Amino acid sequence: EFRNNLPSHSTRAPEDEWIRWRDGNFEPILNQWYEFIVFWMDQYEPKDRLITAYEELVNPEYGAQAASNIAAFIAQNQNVHPIAAESIPCVWRSIVKYREDPRFAQAAVQAQATEQATDQPQAEAQPDQQSGLQPEFQSEPQMEPQPEFQSEPQPEF
Repeated sequence: EFRNNLPSHSTRAPEDEWIRWRDGNFEPILNQWYEFIVFWMDQYEPKDRLITAYEELVNPEYGAQAASNIAAFIAQNQNVHPIAAESIPCVWRSIVKYREDPRFAQAAVQAQATEQATDQPQAEAQPDQQSGLQPEFQSEPQMEPQPEFQSEPQPEF
């Protein structure tokens, strides 16, 4: 983008260039991610942090509860005033389910195709790196592998 005088985030690189970049940078970036997590986990006490996986936040059944958990956590700060708790599921749904809107359907298809382009060695390396965090922060309930979320599904609005 910079080299071609394009506005930021205006276009995607050709897939072969993306794959070449990804394959050449995956391991160093995964290691940076690991160091990033360790750094921030060391900066705050467990009571002063909330860990929420992206997959939990966008889960159709439990995402609204994850959003509610985030709102409750940030509301502990006297200067933060989240929206009313009863509005969170509706706001969450309008943000997460925007992909069901026909205007965004093509972008959603493209995003899914990009996600499927991950090579197997990289997909296998992610859990290995994540499991390396567990012994260090095993007192964190959010760091434990959770095959199913504990929350109740939220009603449709």
